[in-house]
Amino acid sequence: MRNQVVNQDTDSVKLSEELQENNMLLGYYDVSGEGITITLKDANKSTIKTAIFTDPNEFVVHDADLMEVVNALKESGAEAISINGQRVVDSTAITCLGNVIQVGGEKVGVPFEIKAIGLTERLYGGLTMPGGYLDKMEKAGIQVKVEKSENIVIPKYNGVSQFEYAENVESR
Repeated sequence: MRNQVVNQDTDSVKLSEELQENNMLLGYYDVSGEGITITLKDANKSTIKTAIFTDPNEFVVHDADLMEVVNALKESGAEAISINGQRVVDSTAITCLGNVIQVGGEKVGVPFEIKAIGLTERLYGGLTMPGGYLDKMEKAGIQVKVEKSENIVIPKYNGVSQFEYAENVESR
């Protein structure tokens, strides 16, 4: 019955399409497409042993590192991003919890697998440019691997989007 109403009413069809597009933008659907996968691991023991007068924290992937990579991906045109299977949306917090990192309320650990969907060459170039953030991480001893892919799958966002303080100006 719903299908009949939607099929007969062009305004309903447009609204349904708009709702579907908005839900996709908000991360409420699993998505797939071309893109890149970045794997980050803490420095290996041999790198740490050969370092002289260096802060041991420099050899570990931190929450700030993941945020930098996510921001670089967004700047490079990523349409969807996940970290260890957790979809990253605008409200996703990335925070440190001792030896693990929390992404959107879920604990994730090393290795960190960051997937991004977008124009592969643009994403790859934006992340692997000399002097860029991944280059600096590699020089500090962090293990970095970037792979291009024709078919990346990123799961939907499973959290709840809620506004406690913001309200629609038009509804006042």
